[in-house]
Amino acid sequence: MAHDPTPDFDLGPLSWVQGEIDQALSRGLEALAQFKAKPQDGTPLKHARAHVHQAAGAIQMVGLDAVVAFTDELERQLTRLEDLPVDEVPAACDAIDRACRKLRIFLDELVNGAPPIPLKLYPEYEAMQVARGVKAAAPTDLFYPDLSPRAPRIGPREAVPANKLPSFLVKQRRNYQRGLLSWLRGDENGAVTMRDAITAIEDVTTQGSLRAFWWTVGALFEGLVEKGLDAGFGVKQLAARIDLQIRRVSEGSAKAADRLRREVLYFVAICAPVGPQVQAVQKAFRLAGLIPSAEVLSSDVVRLQPLLREAR
Repeated sequence: MAHDPTPDFDLGPLSWVQGEIDQALSRGLEALAQFKAKPQDGTPLKHARAHVHQAAGAIQMVGLDAVVAFTDELERQLTRLEDLPVDEVPAACDAIDRACRKLRIFLDELVNGAPPIPLKLYPEYEAMQVARGVKAAAPTDLFYPDLSPRAPRIGPREAVPANKLPSFLVKQRRNYQRGLLSWLRGDENGAVTMRDAITAIEDVTTQGSLRAFWWTVGALFEGLVEKGLDAGFGVKQLAARIDLQIRRVSEGSAKAADRLRREVLYFVAICAPVGPQVQAVQKAFRLAGLIPSAEVLSSDVVRLQPLLREAR
């Protein structure tokens, strides 16, 4: 996939509060270390929670939505420490410590001109979620593309009269469900049926943001049909949620939830550029710039950062 530039991000607000955030996280780490050394004393834990909460509030103010999801998880982990058995506290503290350090590095890099790719934080986010029993952490929690692009204009087509639109959408939903059932049973042609139903729905949609959504869904199914995307559990869950979205639209809704739109775009982002629609959506939403490379995800920047500072 070509590396498109990442979406624009206004560094001004973050640069004004980054020092405050870094200081709050540093104090939180000090308090956490004190609690780890003496978990019977809950006072340092209260201080750690207060400092991390202060940092989280500042991050929320500057509009880093994906990073807010990360700090929310950090705060859940700190709350969870109160009820952990003493022998489980050190490992839990280490996971929080690592996540805080990774966040400090991420924000420091961002202020110094690195592109905003919150998925760099995913390994630590996943580790924290797994620690509290989440079976499958969702990368889309940290994936916040710009949702404003619109689908390209299409040539004039025969419009479906307003009084017949609900029945038309119900028919396309039946087609979609037939394809979904077939696909879930292992018939690859089911993905073709689903894609055709989505294309038909896009063709009759007049609302700009909703038509853009169906356009991205069409790219998702193009990726499946052309073998650019694995039909894993996450994609199957998403296909079922798209069915529910068709139902909502057939009942009169003119919106798709931002969470659903982000999930669709995530899977288009990680899809191989196997077709023109996949490529067009990847380019329009500048998705390539939001997916970190495998090398970035696997590099241990938390361990390397102190060594790099010392070398400088």
